[in-house]
Amino acid sequence: MDRYTHPQDIPIDPRLFEPIENTPSDPNPPINTGANDAASQSMTLPPLHLDKHPTIPNLYKTFVEGFQQGKPNEVQLEHAKQLASALLEHYYPKSQGFSVDPVSSIDIARNGWNFWLAPADYQPFPQHGTNSGGPLDPSKPFMPDAEGNEPAAPNYTDVYVDDQHLIEPELITFFRVSSEQEFYEDGDDNNNSSKGPGEPVSDPSTSSSATNQQQQPLTRRTIKKQISHTYFAILMDDLSTFDRWVPDHMQRHDKLVSNPRQDILRYALGVLAGISKGYGFLLLGPRLEVYNYDWQGQRRNEDDPNSAAVAGSSKNKKGKKSKKSKSEPKTNCTRFVKGADPEPMSQLDGPKWFVDVREEGLDGVQTLMGDVVERDVEYQDNFVCDGSRLDWGDEEGVAEA
Repeated sequence: MDRYTHPQDIPIDPRLFEPIENTPSDPNPPINTGANDAASQSMTLPPLHLDKHPTIPNLYKTFVEGFQQGKPNEVQLEHAKQLASALLEHYYPKSQGFSVDPVSSIDIARNGWNFWLAPADYQPFPQHGTNSGGPLDPSKPFMPDAEGNEPAAPNYTDVYVDDQHLIEPELITFFRVSSEQEFYEDGDDNNNSSKGPGEPVSDPSTSSSATNQQQQPLTRRTIKKQISHTYFAILMDDLSTFDRWVPDHMQRHDKLVSNPRQDILRYALGVLAGISKGYGFLLLGPRLEVYNYDWQGQRRNEDDPNSAAVAGSSKNKKGKKSKKSKSEPKTNCTRFVKGADPEPMSQLDGPKWFVDVREEGLDGVQTLMGDVVERDVEYQDNFVCDGSRLDWGDEEGVAEA
């Protein structure tokens, strides 16, 4: 072209306005600026309704029929694991940063779990005598009588003498739900001299003066970690002796024969996961139970150099304090320090806290789990993790995880 031609006089090739398709060889593929965010975001929301899931209805049916047909506990355990995995992966999708992993056992259940059985000569209402009063159903001795009187506690003999029902350790297993969170590698929130190992800093050639340092702010490296979000415990049993299990509220102090079953979750959530406020699931045979966990004890001492909350306590990119530190916390009961609430576990506060699959369909499970999975989880060092997000609409199909 003529060297004196003005730029505005140069004809523009209309092909410049055509969209460019990136190929695998493109060294700089475009960053998604949000054009497809709405579509991709909708795919991260699993619908609440379980009856539309491609596998859960059949898994649920198989599990229920196993109890009706008297399948062995070993078989039912496998059915329970398949159902639990499908439920958790549905309600905690990978697209939201969650992962679901089986855990074969945890320390507290290494010898199984026992339940105190009412003695053969147990009289729930001794004040009425043997020929009057008594429970409405003799097979359920711990139910109130016709007048609403509560039964008396059984006589305690000895933990090694009184009859107990044992769920063997081979019939106990767990699933752990984890959440991927992003943390700064260092323990410093202000880019000062407290640097974590390997953190990138400004190029020395551009930071030789204070002015350059102000113009070239330090870069902080981030890492992603999986932190425990909740636990799902399975204790497989046909519950043939369930009505004779001595209730937990009748076992106190010198009459404690068997630990409450929710203590399994108390250990998993409080000791292993370091959670202060959350929830957990327990599948006791055909009973899916949900428990609140609210630990109101003292926080770990931030002046103690051995405290995992101090030895590298950082904040995530959103400014929330992180649960994990560079040194892993000790997983033992010493984390429940003196002054802690001795009863952090409670039944789920809601319309119901358990579902018996022999009596209810998937809608009961849907109501129970849908009510809790969206809750945030708080940790003992004040970090808060967002709950799952669900699609509460009536959309057809199931969102891909």
